[in-house]
Amino acid sequence: MILPLLILFTFQEPEIATSIAFTEGPTVDASGNVYFTDTVSQRIMKLEAGGQLTVVREKSNGANGLLIDPQGRLIACEGDRGGIPRVTRTDLKTGVMEVLAADFNGQRFDTPNDVTIDSRGRLYFTDLPGGAVYRIDAPGKVVRLLSRPEIQRPNGIPIPAAPAMACPLIPKVTYTSRRASTGGAAPARLSTPNAACT
Repeated sequence: MILPLLILFTFQEPEIATSIAFTEGPTVDASGNVYFTDTVSQRIMKLEAGGQLTVVREKSNGANGLLIDPQGRLIACEGDRGGIPRVTRTDLKTGVMEVLAADFNGQRFDTPNDVTIDSRGRLYFTDLPGGAVYRIDAPGKVVRLLSRPEIQRPNGIPIPAAPAMACPLIPKVTYTSRRASTGGAAPARLSTPNAACT
């Protein structure tokens, strides 16, 4: 009698709650809920600690990198899929969203990609195609830390654990002149941003 029960259990099909594709930007809140982006369907998703998957936001404006800040608000790098490239902050309790940055000195970002935060609450984000790294000190107050030719396509941005470092370390690629027949570039190395970072 045990064998048929085992066979029945083994061949049960899993139940699919929803379909997602090309996920990016995972971040976790204090309750253990995971937020991530479904870039193909332009959605921000929430996977609760108990396993329930829900949609936090439809039409996410090409959201990619996410971050939950110390106040439990959702920071999103939005790469413009029918809107304006920007970095936003959403109060997950009220649903109120505010734009933290949409341009630097009047020039729009290309595609904000990844975001992180330092111990002082300042946000850092990469503009991958635009070849730049920025810091947000307050809504609308943006500092550019790196740009071409210092950096080319920054993707991902960590904050060092050492308290003496208030700035992120970013892979810097230095391109060297070589004959067309050989091609190639120098390997990436860690670089500290300029004086504007402090």
